[in-house]
Amino acid sequence: MLKLAATFASILIVAVMAVWLLMTNPRQDVRDLGSELGKLTGQVALVTLVGGVLVQEYSRRHQQQEALNEFRKSVLRGLVRSYTDAKSCRRLLRARCRVTKSQSDGTPTVQLSRTVYEERMGSLNDTQLELEILVHDLNTFPAAFAKRNEIRGAVSKMEHYLNTLITEYEHALREVDTDHPIELALLPRLSDFIHGRKDSLFRRNFTSCFYRALSMIQAERLL
Repeated sequence: MLKLAATFASILIVAVMAVWLLMTNPRQDVRDLGSELGKLTGQVALVTLVGGVLVQEYSRRHQQQEALNEFRKSVLRGLVRSYTDAKSCRRLLRARCRVTKSQSDGTPTVQLSRTVYEERMGSLNDTQLELEILVHDLNTFPAAFAKRNEIRGAVSKMEHYLNTLITEYEHALREVDTDHPIELALLPRLSDFIHGRKDSLFRRNFTSCFYRALSMIQAERLL
């Protein structure tokens, strides 16, 4: 672009010099020719200048649109990744639960080893932080989505739900012996997350929010 501008500037300088020489010629017919050439040079310069400005503006808008679209796609990728990571963690937790029966009355008890609990909560903590960053990004670029507030609200609910699991985890381990598994009945938030019944907080504040945010993001122009 700079090379093209430099070439045009050189041609314009030569044209101006030619016009000046013709306009200062003692012969009237030559001066008339110089006048006509000067008008033509001015018109060409004006058209080129306006065209250059329009091209620059188009390029700027195109780059801006590309950057905006890339941001939208990054939000979509982050949202989907957070959801699938949380679902994967949920399945692994459910698979590692163990059902034991009380020796006194045979009542079944669902238990989870402390090691598995700590590992999976570490993964969920990373997912919660990623959703927190998504909420921050949506606050930073308010014009990125037509329904930014609705999308942000749904993602924020997902983040808050996972945060309640992390808070429960932080308090639960203080009261549990390191050598014994943890009873799921003592962890209501984790139990809600693992079982995920239709009326569960997991369904209302995580799964439903994900699909609501997903549909709104996909409705945007993603190229």
